[in-house]
Amino acid sequence: MYAILVAIVLIIGILIYFQQGTSTQSALAEQTFEREEVVVKAGNTLLEAFIGHLSNQISAYSIRSDIVSSDPREIQTDLGTLVEGWKDGPISGVILVDTNGLVKFGLDRQGNTGVGTDVSDSEYFRWAKTAKEGDSFVGNPTLSKIGFTKGEYIIPVASPVVKNGKFNGVLVASFLLDEVTTKFLSPLRTSDNTLIYLVNQSGVILSASIQNLAGLSYLDYVQSISGGSNTAQTLGSIFSSGTGGSVVTSLLDETKNRAPSQYLIVYSPISLGSSHFVFSIATPENTTVSYVNPFYKDQLMFLIYLIIVVLIFAIAGITSYRVGSRIEK
Repeated sequence: MYAILVAIVLIIGILIYFQQGTSTQSALAEQTFEREEVVVKAGNTLLEAFIGHLSNQISAYSIRSDIVSSDPREIQTDLGTLVEGWKDGPISGVILVDTNGLVKFGLDRQGNTGVGTDVSDSEYFRWAKTAKEGDSFVGNPTLSKIGFTKGEYIIPVASPVVKNGKFNGVLVASFLLDEVTTKFLSPLRTSDNTLIYLVNQSGVILSASIQNLAGLSYLDYVQSISGGSNTAQTLGSIFSSGTGGSVVTSLLDETKNRAPSQYLIVYSPISLGSSHFVFSIATPENTTVSYVNPFYKDQLMFLIYLIIVVLIFAIAGITSYRVGSRIEK
């Protein structure tokens, strides 16, 4: 009788233990998704505010009289003031381009730069030739040709310089995508293992918390690993969808010899002027499991305590029953 009771109590306790652990893990995974959604929205807001402020500032500088007249005595001061004002931000430099697409003045964090460089084939120069005074343009991510950022992904922000109603050049500031990730997005990570990516619609990584991934086609990179074709198909749909959402899928864990690991991913499209890319944040699923471990330990201690109590009462009951049987005899 008591053995059956003990067995029933143990089975119930074990079932409760595993059921509670599973429900706790599911709840924490859901909370991780919710936190990542907040981070993605905050990241979008920060980027939009930054781009908006920089665009307004470039537009304001492009109509200054010394910029319009290309006064060499004043331009260097103006450009220096502009770069200095963003010394704590991701602005890499600023250039003034003439009507032929040649850099007349250039300044970045390391000093004068880029003078004489031909940028006539750039997207922003072609736009500026027909743009109106005070307009601004945010270009697509492109590899820099000038200064210390040469060979790295930048985004140009431009405004035309108009003199007497005619095109007289273009003023351009640029910022490093990697620094945008570092300064604005990385502090928003939900854990030390959380990964952040800025990816274009073709799947090329423009910026990431893992530095050596920038410039790679992530879809090709994933497919090169055994079993990566399904993941590549899932990610390709995300990059080209133009919508936000969440998914659980396998990614390559760069901290574990590129071993495939399950990640909780939240993603959202970002449009900055003519630039369109996907901002995604990915947290390893085992990170949420590590959060569950303290709950498992507490529940295990409760289960052990329950077993001990049941055993004590069972032993006491059996002993009492035997003693009573002997007295009756």
